[in-house]
Amino acid sequence: MKRKLLVGLVAVLAVIGVVAGAVLAQGLPGQGGPLEGRALWESQGIEHYRFALSRSCFCLARGPVVIEVRDGKVVSIVDAETGGSEVDGFAVSEIFGDVDTIEELFGRIDAAEGAAVLQVSYDATFGYPAEIYIDQSELMADEEIGYRISDFEVLG
Repeated sequence: MKRKLLVGLVAVLAVIGVVAGAVLAQGLPGQGGPLEGRALWESQGIEHYRFALSRSCFCLARGPVVIEVRDGKVVSIVDAETGGSEVDGFAVSEIFGDVDTIEELFGRIDAAEGAAVLQVSYDATFGYPAEIYIDQSELMADEEIGYRISDFEVLG
C-alpha cells in the first residue's frame, strides 16, 4: 500500500514538474510569452537605446555594465561603476560581447529553448527581456546563468 502511494505521489510530482517547466519556458505568468515580448519589442522600432546589464553566474565580471546601441550596433559598453572599458581586469566588450544588444538577448533565449530551466520575464512597456535565467542541465553544477536588464532608456 505504501509503495503504491509513493509511486502515485512521484507520478503527480513529475507531471507538476513538466507543466511548471513548460510555463516557465514560455515566460512567467503576467509577463507575456516570448512571442508577445518579442512582438512588442519589434513593434516599437527602437533604433537607439541604452541599458544596464548584469549577469549572475559562476564567472568573472558580472557587471553591471552600461551598453548603448544604435541601429543594432554597440556604440559603447562600459563598467557601470567606473565608466571604464575594463572590469576585473578584462575588456568589458569581450566579456559581454555575446549579449550586448536586445536582439542578442532574444537570441540567447532562442538558443536555450531545450534547457532544463528557462525563465524569462518581459518588460511590459517595451517588450525586451527584463530578466533571463537559464539552467542548461539540472545535473551539472555552476553552468547556470542569469541576465538582468535595468535602467533601459530610449535615446532617439
